[in-house]
Amino acid sequence: MLFNVRITNFEVFLYQLLDMEVAMWCTYLERPDEEIMHFGILVPPKLNNPAVIHLFGQEYLDKKKQNLMLNKSYCKFCHVGEASPEVQKEIEQKGYYILELGHCNFKPK
Repeated sequence: MLFNVRITNFEVFLYQLLDMEVAMWCTYLERPDEEIMHFGILVPPKLNNPAVIHLFGQEYLDKKKQNLMLNKSYCKFCHVGEASPEVQKEIEQKGYYILELGHCNFKPK
């Protein structure tokens, strides 16, 4: 052994924090005003069950009280990327994070 290196639990935690990857599921939905709502559902990469991802998206829509239904055909895996500490914390708490990308805030008539 050339190097005698001991890594502490804290260092392991820091490496996981810096290297955490998330899978992004791109989601599109037509609103009643005909604008296209676009958001990403970020989850751990090993979570690849579309039904579960769909439930997360519907939960997000329900919390916004917009009375919209998510169509599974418009919620698809897009890519894997790095997560910020804020995103990682929310994923650890809820299992997912919503990244609002376009036309996500409106008031229904």
